[in-house]
Amino acid sequence: MVNFKFFSLAFFAANALFANAQEDPAASAAAAPVEEEAAAQHQLNITARTVFPNSELGVRLVNGELTNAAVHITNYESEAINVNIIAGELFDVKTGESVRNLTMAKYQTQIPAGQEQLISYPIELDMHPADLALSLTAFVLTAEKVIYTLPVFQDVVSIVEPPTSIFDPQILFLYFFLGSLFAATFYFFYTVWVAPYLPAKQRKAAASKTTSVKAVEKTEPATASGSDIGGASYNTEWIPAHHIARPEARKVKGNAKKARS
Repeated sequence: MVNFKFFSLAFFAANALFANAQEDPAASAAAAPVEEEAAAQHQLNITARTVFPNSELGVRLVNGELTNAAVHITNYESEAINVNIIAGELFDVKTGESVRNLTMAKYQTQIPAGQEQLISYPIELDMHPADLALSLTAFVLTAEKVIYTLPVFQDVVSIVEPPTSIFDPQILFLYFFLGSLFAATFYFFYTVWVAPYLPAKQRKAAASKTTSVKAVEKTEPATASGSDIGGASYNTEWIPAHHIARPEARKVKGNAKKARS
């Protein structure tokens, strides 16, 4: 699997160098035979280390966000070298199969003898969260016009989703939509399955009784306790009973006889 990855990256690098050679005649010598790389690889005295400044505990590649890999390359050769391309690829951790090819960035960066150069390699992904093996390889051109492949990073990285906030407009809209859907569903089930089975007569009777009591309270005037006589109200508690009771009419016999005679 490693050999396949090596030759696939070398093939793409050679194509890129051939494309540059068509634009610039001076770069035609950069397309040296790729087959010589494996034999000459051990002769190149350069080192490389890669760090991810924004990842403290493990390398985390956030979907939708640009992650820059800081590649430090130190040249211990007696002559300057050129870093032409840095390419990346993601592999499955268990099977070793290639999952995705990353961007092949072109630099044309010259590193003098005995010096170190920092090169930033951008990574931007949109994948399902997973743990994958990341491989970054730099293609170096020496003064003898020989291409060398230099592994600059090989480790497992985590692809994660960006952190979400409750104040995110998309999250707020989602909460509003779900709340409205829940309210509509509850109202539908209440009107279809609950309301028809409630005791409607008891509700109407209780409602009418309450309405009549309120109507009586509103229409009844506030009057003093007593009896209404001639349109006036009196308190009958202190009036003697014989004054209140009306006298009965009596028949007079003598007057009736005189009237007949």
